[in-house]
Amino acid sequence: MRFIIRWLISAIAICVAVSLVTGVEIGGGALPFFIGLAVVLGLVNALVRPLFRWFACGYVLPALVLFSLVINGLGLWFASVAAVNWFNTDFLIRDFWAAVAAAAIVSLVTAVLSWPIENYKPTRY
Repeated sequence: MRFIIRWLISAIAICVAVSLVTGVEIGGGALPFFIGLAVVLGLVNALVRPLFRWFACGYVLPALVLFSLVINGLGLWFASVAAVNWFNTDFLIRDFWAAVAAAAIVSLVTAVLSWPIENYKPTRY
């Protein structure tokens, strides 16, 4: 159940990023498109993001936040390339800075929407 909720949160976060960042464009605006894109982003985060982190390992410690945003931006940019080339979708990130801005928005929205789920503790009687 948590997987589905996280998936929907990622889809909402991508939708917010697309609407706020000018360099990020989509062809269709339907919810299934954003859900599919969340799957692609999840796969990139699971498979490619660890490689980005490994290559940037020496640089992450001095400037953790900056390089985390860069890594997230590269991951989102790679997800855009994968979505366009492999899945034939219309999700285009025009440049690196648009990817970094969109990644910052996706991270912020995901953190805000995930906070109640992570901190929810059911009451036992």
